[in-house]
Amino acid sequence: SDTLHLQASVRGEAELPCTLPNQQNVSSEDYVMYIQKMNSVVFELYKGKEKSEHQDKLFTNRTWLDAAGGSVWLKDIRTADEGVYDCFILRSGPVLSSQIELSVVADFSVPVISLSPTGPVNYGDVVNLTCTSNNGYPNASLHWIVNIENLIVQDDYFSVTSDWIQDPETKLFNLTSVLNINVTTDVMILCSLYNSTLNSSLISLELIQPEISGRIEYSTTDNHYVAVCKASNGKPNASISWSSDENVTEKVTYNWNRTFTVESRRIIPYSTSMGNVTCIVSHPYWNESQTYTIPYIRGTGMFTTVY
Repeated sequence: SDTLHLQASVRGEAELPCTLPNQQNVSSEDYVMYIQKMNSVVFELYKGKEKSEHQDKLFTNRTWLDAAGGSVWLKDIRTADEGVYDCFILRSGPVLSSQIELSVVADFSVPVISLSPTGPVNYGDVVNLTCTSNNGYPNASLHWIVNIENLIVQDDYFSVTSDWIQDPETKLFNLTSVLNINVTTDVMILCSLYNSTLNSSLISLELIQPEISGRIEYSTTDNHYVAVCKASNGKPNASISWSSDENVTEKVTYNWNRTFTVESRRIIPYSTSMGNVTCIVSHPYWNESQTYTIPYIRGTGMFTTVY
Protein backbone atom coordinates (compact mmCIF):
# COMPACT_ATOMS: atom_id res chain seq x y z
CA SER A 1 0.00 0.00 0.00
CA ASP A 2 1.03 3.65 -0.36
CA THR A 3 3.04 5.26 2.42
CA LEU A 4 1.27 8.02 4.34
CA HIS A 5 3.56 11.00 4.99
CA LEU A 6 2.96 12.94 8.19
CA GLN A 7 4.75 15.73 10.03
CA ALA A 8 4.83 16.51 13.75
CA SER A 9 6.49 19.16 15.91
CA VAL A 10 8.91 18.48 18.73
CA ARG A 11 7.03 18.27 22.05
CA GLY A 12 3.77 18.01 20.11
CA GLU A 13 1.57 15.06 19.15
CA ALA A 14 1.31 12.82 16.10
CA GLU A 15 -1.66 10.81 14.85
CA LEU A 16 -0.75 7.36 13.53
CA PRO A 17 -3.78 6.07 11.60
CA CYS A 18 -4.04 2.29 11.83
CA THR A 19 -7.62 1.36 11.04
CA LEU A 20 -9.73 -1.20 9.22
CA PRO A 21 -11.87 -0.26 6.25
CA ASN A 22 -15.39 0.36 7.55
CA GLN A 23 -14.01 -0.02 11.07
CA GLN A 24 -17.12 1.47 12.58
CA ASN A 25 -18.88 -1.81 11.86
CA VAL A 26 -16.18 -3.99 13.45
CA SER A 27 -15.60 -4.49 17.16
CA SER A 28 -12.00 -4.04 18.35
CA GLU A 29 -12.42 -7.37 20.16
CA ASP A 30 -12.46 -9.11 16.81
CA TYR A 31 -8.89 -8.28 15.77
CA VAL A 32 -5.31 -7.67 16.91
CA MET A 33 -3.54 -4.43 15.92
CA TYR A 34 0.01 -3.34 16.50
CA ILE A 35 2.38 -0.66 15.25
CA GLN A 36 6.12 -1.13 14.86
CA LYS A 37 9.03 1.19 14.20
CA MET A 38 11.86 -0.92 12.88
CA ASN A 39 11.90 -3.80 15.40
CA SER A 40 10.39 -1.79 18.26
CA VAL A 41 6.75 -2.18 19.26
CA VAL A 42 5.11 1.22 19.50
CA PHE A 43 1.57 0.15 20.37
CA GLU A 44 -0.40 -3.09 20.65
CA LEU A 45 -4.13 -3.69 20.88
CA TYR A 46 -5.19 -7.26 21.60
CA LYS A 47 -8.89 -7.98 21.25
CA GLY A 48 -9.95 -4.57 22.49
CA LYS A 49 -7.36 -4.15 25.24
CA GLU A 50 -4.09 -2.25 25.14
CA LYS A 51 -1.07 -4.38 25.96
CA SER A 52 2.21 -2.98 27.22
CA GLU A 53 4.24 -6.16 27.72
CA HIS A 54 5.98 -5.86 24.37
CA GLN A 55 6.01 -2.07 24.06
CA ASP A 56 9.46 -0.53 23.68
CA LYS A 57 10.35 1.60 26.71
CA LEU A 58 10.91 4.60 24.43
CA PHE A 59 7.14 4.73 23.90
CA THR A 60 6.01 3.96 27.47
CA ASN A 61 3.25 6.33 28.63
CA ARG A 62 3.38 8.18 25.33
CA THR A 63 0.67 6.41 23.31
CA TRP A 64 -3.09 6.12 23.52
CA LEU A 65 -5.92 4.89 21.32
CA ASP A 66 -8.57 7.23 20.01
CA ALA A 67 -11.53 4.92 20.45
CA ALA A 68 -13.76 7.08 18.30
CA GLY A 69 -11.44 7.42 15.32
CA GLY A 70 -9.40 4.28 15.77
CA SER A 71 -6.07 6.10 15.40
CA VAL A 72 -3.13 5.75 17.75
CA TRP A 73 -1.67 8.98 19.11
CA LEU A 74 1.95 9.55 20.07
CA LYS A 75 2.68 12.47 22.41
CA ASP A 76 5.79 14.33 23.55
CA ILE A 77 7.31 14.07 20.08
CA ARG A 78 11.09 14.03 19.90
CA THR A 79 13.52 13.87 16.99
CA ALA A 80 14.14 10.16 17.63
CA ASP A 81 10.50 9.50 16.66
CA GLU A 82 11.26 10.38 13.07
CA GLY A 83 11.07 7.40 10.73
CA VAL A 84 8.81 4.73 9.24
CA TYR A 85 5.98 3.10 11.21
CA ASP A 86 4.34 -0.15 10.08
CA CYS A 87 0.77 -0.93 11.07
CA PHE A 88 -0.54 -4.50 11.11
CA ILE A 89 -4.09 -5.70 11.69
CA LEU A 90 -4.66 -9.43 12.23
CA ARG A 91 -8.11 -10.93 11.94
CA SER A 92 -9.79 -13.77 10.12
CA GLY A 93 -8.55 -13.55 6.58
CA PRO A 94 -5.45 -11.84 5.19
CA VAL A 95 -3.25 -9.59 7.34
CA LEU A 96 -3.84 -5.92 6.63
CA SER A 97 -0.87 -3.57 6.70
CA SER A 98 -0.11 0.09 6.10
CA GLN A 99 2.90 2.32 6.42
CA ILE A 100 3.41 5.79 7.84
CA GLU A 101 6.50 7.94 7.41
CA LEU A 102 6.78 10.53 10.17
CA SER A 103 9.02 13.56 9.82
CA VAL A 104 9.77 15.73 12.85
CA VAL A 105 10.37 19.47 12.86
CA ALA A 106 11.25 22.08 15.46
CA ASP A 107 11.13 25.80 14.75
CA PHE A 108 14.43 27.60 15.19
CA SER A 109 14.37 30.65 17.43
CA VAL A 110 14.27 34.04 15.72
CA PRO A 111 17.87 34.90 14.79
CA VAL A 112 19.59 37.32 17.17
CA ILE A 113 22.46 39.58 16.08
CA SER A 114 25.13 40.78 18.50
CA LEU A 115 27.90 43.26 17.76
CA SER A 116 31.56 43.00 18.73
CA PRO A 117 33.14 45.17 19.88
CA THR A 118 30.11 46.68 21.57
CA GLY A 119 29.41 50.38 21.59
CA PRO A 120 29.19 53.03 18.88
CA VAL A 121 30.52 52.17 15.42
CA ASN A 122 32.73 54.66 13.60
CA TYR A 123 33.45 54.78 9.90
CA GLY A 124 36.51 52.66 9.21
CA ASP A 125 35.85 50.27 12.09
CA VAL A 126 36.10 46.53 11.47
CA VAL A 127 33.35 44.77 13.40
CA ASN A 128 32.10 41.23 13.91
CA LEU A 129 28.38 40.53 13.84
CA THR A 130 27.37 37.21 15.37
CA CYS A 131 23.99 35.74 14.41
CA THR A 132 22.56 32.85 16.44
CA SER A 133 19.43 30.72 16.12
CA ASN A 134 18.76 27.77 18.40
CA ASN A 135 16.78 24.60 19.08
CA GLY A 136 15.68 23.79 15.55
CA TYR A 137 15.31 20.61 13.53
CA PRO A 138 16.23 19.50 10.93
CA ASN A 139 19.46 21.37 10.34
CA ALA A 140 19.37 24.70 8.49
CA SER A 141 21.76 27.51 7.64
CA LEU A 142 21.96 31.21 8.38
CA HIS A 143 22.14 33.68 5.51
CA TRP A 144 23.41 37.28 5.51
CA ILE A 145 22.16 40.13 3.33
CA VAL A 146 24.20 43.35 3.36
CA ASN A 147 22.51 46.47 1.99
CA ILE A 148 24.59 49.58 1.28
CA GLU A 149 22.79 52.58 -0.22
CA ASN A 150 19.85 50.33 -1.22
CA LEU A 151 22.15 47.94 -3.09
CA ILE A 152 22.74 44.32 -2.10
CA VAL A 153 26.52 43.93 -2.03
CA GLN A 154 28.42 40.73 -2.79
CA ASP A 155 30.44 38.77 -0.28
CA ASP A 156 33.76 40.27 -1.40
CA TYR A 157 32.80 43.20 0.88
CA PHE A 158 32.72 40.96 3.93
CA SER A 159 33.63 37.50 5.20
CA VAL A 160 31.39 34.91 6.85
CA THR A 161 32.19 31.95 9.10
CA SER A 162 29.34 29.60 10.03
CA ASP A 163 29.03 26.59 12.32
CA TRP A 164 26.40 24.43 14.00
CA ILE A 165 26.19 22.22 17.08
CA GLN A 166 23.77 19.35 17.62
CA ASP A 167 22.62 18.62 21.15
CA PRO A 168 23.62 15.00 21.90
CA GLU A 169 20.40 14.36 23.82
CA THR A 170 17.64 16.26 22.03
CA LYS A 171 19.35 16.21 18.61
CA LEU A 172 18.23 19.81 18.10
CA PHE A 173 20.57 22.15 16.23
CA ASN A 174 22.09 25.47 17.35
CA LEU A 175 23.37 27.68 14.53
CA THR A 176 26.04 30.39 14.64
CA SER A 177 27.29 32.63 11.86
CA VAL A 178 29.86 35.43 12.17
CA LEU A 179 30.10 38.25 9.63
CA ASN A 180 33.25 40.40 9.54
CA ILE A 181 32.86 43.76 7.82
CA ASN A 182 34.71 47.07 7.48
CA VAL A 183 32.14 49.81 8.03
CA THR A 184 32.90 52.54 5.50
CA THR A 185 29.36 53.92 5.16
CA ASP A 186 25.87 53.44 6.58
CA VAL A 187 24.84 49.82 6.16
CA MET A 188 21.81 47.65 6.90
CA ILE A 189 22.45 43.96 7.57
CA LEU A 190 19.89 41.15 7.66
CA CYS A 191 20.44 37.69 9.12
CA SER A 192 17.83 35.06 8.28
CA LEU A 193 17.34 31.32 8.25
CA TYR A 194 17.95 29.86 4.82
CA ASN A 195 14.68 29.51 2.91
CA SER A 196 12.77 31.25 5.70
CA THR A 197 11.41 34.76 5.37
CA LEU A 198 9.64 34.65 8.74
CA ASN A 199 12.65 34.13 10.96
CA SER A 200 15.06 37.01 10.46
CA SER A 201 16.83 39.75 12.37
CA LEU A 202 17.90 43.17 11.14
CA ILE A 203 20.67 45.41 12.40
CA SER A 204 21.40 48.88 11.10
CA LEU A 205 24.94 50.17 11.45
CA GLU A 206 23.82 53.72 10.82
CA LEU A 207 25.27 57.00 12.05
CA ILE A 208 22.87 59.93 12.43
CA GLN A 209 24.16 63.29 13.60
CA PRO A 210 22.37 64.54 16.73
CA GLU A 211 21.03 68.08 17.07
CA ILE A 212 22.56 69.99 19.99
CA SER A 213 20.53 72.47 22.01
CA GLY A 214 20.63 73.91 25.50
CA ARG A 215 19.03 76.26 27.96
CA ILE A 216 19.37 77.68 31.46
CA GLU A 217 16.61 76.96 33.97
CA TYR A 218 16.05 78.39 37.43
CA SER A 219 14.77 76.07 40.14
CA THR A 220 12.47 77.91 42.52
CA THR A 221 12.47 74.97 44.92
CA ASP A 222 16.24 74.92 45.44
CA ASN A 223 17.07 78.49 44.39
CA HIS A 224 19.74 77.56 41.88
CA TYR A 225 20.29 77.62 38.15
CA VAL A 226 20.41 74.43 36.09
CA ALA A 227 22.20 74.08 32.76
CA VAL A 228 20.46 71.71 30.33
CA CYS A 229 22.40 70.26 27.39
CA LYS A 230 20.49 68.14 24.87
CA ALA A 231 21.61 65.96 21.94
CA SER A 232 18.46 65.02 20.01
CA ASN A 233 17.66 62.37 17.40
CA GLY A 234 21.11 60.85 17.07
CA LYS A 235 22.12 57.30 16.33
CA PRO A 236 23.67 55.84 18.37
CA ASN A 237 23.11 57.96 21.46
CA ALA A 238 25.55 60.80 22.07
CA SER A 239 27.72 61.27 25.15
CA ILE A 240 27.53 64.54 27.08
CA SER A 241 30.13 65.74 29.58
CA TRP A 242 30.78 68.90 31.59
CA SER A 243 33.80 70.59 33.12
CA SER A 244 32.82 68.84 36.35
CA ASP A 245 30.85 65.66 37.00
CA GLU A 246 29.37 67.00 40.23
CA ASN A 247 25.59 67.53 40.43
CA VAL A 248 24.98 66.05 36.98
CA THR A 249 22.00 63.90 35.99
CA GLU A 250 21.28 62.36 32.60
CA LYS A 251 18.30 60.88 30.79
CA VAL A 252 18.39 58.86 27.55
CA THR A 253 15.19 58.52 25.49
CA TYR A 254 14.66 56.03 22.66
CA ASN A 255 12.55 57.80 20.04
CA TRP A 256 9.83 56.45 17.75
CA ASN A 257 12.15 56.83 14.72
CA ARG A 258 14.78 54.58 16.35
CA THR A 259 17.07 57.45 17.28
CA PHE A 260 18.18 58.56 20.73
CA THR A 261 17.84 61.82 22.64
CA VAL A 262 20.20 62.49 25.53
CA GLU A 263 19.48 65.23 28.05
CA SER A 264 22.10 66.12 30.66
CA ARG A 265 21.38 68.54 33.52
CA ARG A 266 23.95 70.19 35.76
CA ILE A 267 23.43 72.43 38.77
CA ILE A 268 25.43 75.59 38.12
CA PRO A 269 27.71 76.65 40.99
CA TYR A 270 27.02 80.16 42.30
CA SER A 271 30.49 81.34 41.30
CA THR A 272 29.97 80.43 37.63
CA SER A 273 29.43 83.10 35.01
CA MET A 274 26.20 82.32 33.15
CA GLY A 275 27.77 83.25 29.84
CA ASN A 276 30.51 80.64 30.14
CA VAL A 277 28.54 77.44 30.75
CA THR A 278 29.53 74.83 28.19
CA CYS A 279 28.91 71.15 27.59
CA ILE A 280 30.90 68.73 25.45
CA VAL A 281 28.99 66.42 23.10
CA SER A 282 30.68 63.38 21.59
CA HIS A 283 29.25 61.20 18.81
CA PRO A 284 30.83 58.79 16.30
CA TYR A 285 29.41 60.89 13.44
CA TRP A 286 32.02 63.55 14.26
CA ASN A 287 35.75 63.07 14.25
CA GLU A 288 36.04 65.47 17.19
CA SER A 289 33.81 66.31 20.14
CA GLN A 290 31.62 69.41 19.88
CA THR A 291 31.80 72.12 22.54
CA TYR A 292 28.47 73.88 22.98
CA THR A 293 27.92 77.10 24.92
CA ILE A 294 24.57 77.13 26.72
CA PRO A 295 22.72 80.28 25.62
CA TYR A 296 21.75 82.63 28.43
CA ILE A 297 20.21 86.08 28.37
CA ARG A 298 19.86 87.74 31.75
CA GLY A 299 16.29 87.63 32.94
CA THR A 300 15.17 85.02 30.45
CA GLY A 301 16.06 81.83 32.32
CA MET A 302 13.21 79.32 32.38
CA PHE A 303 11.62 78.83 35.78
CA THR A 304 10.95 75.36 37.06
CA THR A 305 9.72 74.07 40.38
CA VAL A 306 10.97 70.51 39.91
CA TYR A 307 14.54 69.38 39.46
